[in-house]
Amino acid sequence: MMMSYDVEKLPLFFTKKMPVKFLGGFLLFGSFVFGMMWTGKLGLPLLNNTPPADLQHYTTFVIQALDLGFVVPTGLLAGILLIMRKPFGYLLTPVIIIKEITLLTALTAKILLQLKAGVEIGYLLVWSVILFNLLVIICMILLMKNIKENEEKPSTGMNLH
Repeated sequence: MMMSYDVEKLPLFFTKKMPVKFLGGFLLFGSFVFGMMWTGKLGLPLLNNTPPADLQHYTTFVIQALDLGFVVPTGLLAGILLIMRKPFGYLLTPVIIIKEITLLTALTAKILLQLKAGVEIGYLLVWSVILFNLLVIICMILLMKNIKENEEKPSTGMNLH
């Protein structure tokens, strides 16, 4: 479905003043944080030839595999391409921002419910996740505010609906 768009014309549907460096930088930063978080959790045990501590009775880390295999590379690619104002960056950025909103909102809910249940969690982690969640929501608002209105859109014959 993503390739059904005329990708080369996508930048025309966004204002020139869209903060591509901020949005792209945030995607790069978020991808780096997720990548380092999961690589740290999985990498050291792999180097020591031991199973990761949180593996317990499971055989794989599904969430970590999806994040490292999809979210991190897509976020890096979207961030770089958007900063460079490449058309494919305008296609990937909303997708990965929405994915990060759902991911971070679920993580925020999980942490808050764990706190309510009496699980001890460091306040730095709690506030970092909440702040990161708010920032990604702000990124989505910035993205949406910079979509051109119907009367401003160029006549391309492209149907986005």
